[in-house]
Amino acid sequence: NTKHKQSNQMSSTAVDAIPAHTPALCKAAGFKSKYTKKNATKRIKNLKSTLQNLRSTKWEPGAALYTSINAPISLLPTKKYSDISGLVAKYTHPATKLYFANKDECQIIRHLTRPQVFSLLKVRNGNTQHVQMLS
Repeated sequence: NTKHKQSNQMSSTAVDAIPAHTPALCKAAGFKSKYTKKNATKRIKNLKSTLQNLRSTKWEPGAALYTSINAPISLLPTKKYSDISGLVAKYTHPATKLYFANKDECQIIRHLTRPQVFSLLKVRNGNTQHVQMLS
């Protein structure tokens, strides 16, 4: 019990040694937060006003705009989706060239008939000339 009383007395004296308010430690003189608003009257434009401004200004014929259909070509590789489930496919069946996501779908592809494989390839506009004879 005496050790407990001594530790309480020590902690209260340690707390009393620290001043309650130390502005010099918390904030430097002339400190400004980078998150404060610089111009409170600045208005944020929504999509409707942005599109209206784009229509009203005269752009050169080949300029890329928000409403432009001719977007630049993507440098990322195209995603392949499974022909069975529609999930992102990591694998391609070597005989049928059908995309599949897991081993269960691979088992399904192994049991497909040739007309079923052709119909799945036609759905995604795949090439059907390479399909080997299936048993």
